[in-house]
Amino acid sequence: MARTADVEVLIVGAGPVGLMLTCLLRRRGISCAVVDRRTGIDLRPRAITLHRTAIDLFAGLGLLEALLRVSIPMDRISFHAQDGREFVGRLAGQGGIVDGYLNTLQPSYQALLLEEARRLGAEVRLGAEVVGLAPSEHSVRAFLGSPRGGQIMDAAFAVAADGATSTVRRLLNVEMEGKGPTRSYVLLEGDPVLAPPEGETGLYVGDAGMVTLAPLPAGKVRIAGPADEGLRIERGDEISAASAAALIDRLGFGQRLLLARADRVTHYTVRQQVASRFDHGRVLLAGDAAHLNAPAGGQGVNLGFGDAEALAWRIEAALGAYDAGLFGSYDDEQRHLAASTIEQADVFPIVQAIREHSTLSDRHAQALLDQRAIAWTQHRAAA
Repeated sequence: MARTADVEVLIVGAGPVGLMLTCLLRRRGISCAVVDRRTGIDLRPRAITLHRTAIDLFAGLGLLEALLRVSIPMDRISFHAQDGREFVGRLAGQGGIVDGYLNTLQPSYQALLLEEARRLGAEVRLGAEVVGLAPSEHSVRAFLGSPRGGQIMDAAFAVAADGATSTVRRLLNVEMEGKGPTRSYVLLEGDPVLAPPEGETGLYVGDAGMVTLAPLPAGKVRIAGPADEGLRIERGDEISAASAAALIDRLGFGQRLLLARADRVTHYTVRQQVASRFDHGRVLLAGDAAHLNAPAGGQGVNLGFGDAEALAWRIEAALGAYDAGLFGSYDDEQRHLAASTIEQADVFPIVQAIREHSTLSDRHAQALLDQRAIAWTQHRAAA
């Protein structure tokens, strides 16, 4: 089995979180390699909302102008009831480089990070999969498999940013913890019949379900959610554009939730879980490998960028003088943030309040939304 040159940090997963961490480490002069079993960027839009943490990090890398070119500015999240009531959570006016948040396509901002990682001199190896891991007191040895054959890579630290089905997490026997209902979401993207309100991500609440209407660049929109909260779609099941549109139409919002043309139709399952530990000696977990939550407001990827920021300075410090306590605090802080994010991303208490029709419930719904609107933009541990 061939040997590769040793690096200080091995990052498993070339998604947005893994690439962000790669860039942050290279800016600190830390040698690193990032490997991913995929041979290229996943072209599905996936996470589309970037909040203050992410925007600040892109700006720190000198990528803000490029990010703005592939994004549309947003300033509020609004809930719409069938009877015409509306509850608005304003995300502008809270400071930050961008006043509000950005909607953009994951392949677009992931490509920016990939190009920057390569420009900064990181070794990026696509089409290579970690098939074994041997952590020790002083280093981590990874066994890589690829069509070119097996290889060994040694690193001082390894970070698992390889997603919800993390191979590294499985190799370490780290369990995912959490409970709560697992929900099936339908998702459509394409050209809307009616243009959505400018600057608004809208949640449309019906008697038995809800969907999110999110504007995308180039005049496209995404419509996604548990259009029927009793819906159960199994992995591998197929869903047509017509059947998804029929589910959404039952919410009763007419043309506001109709597509003139669907470019993409799919479904996915939402789980809300946190890894039992984020640190395992010299192996750390980040992003979806560490935590899973409901997709409201792009909380998952923004929390993952917060993980990358929290790890970068700790790894730099540990390379100077290793202290296990550095990563114990990472585990404590980011696990707390992940648990809080899971709670804040659960919009169903707001949805239930909106479904009730008393004045008190209206005040309750707006108060819940005002409280959570600010929390949805925070993905950093307190200094």
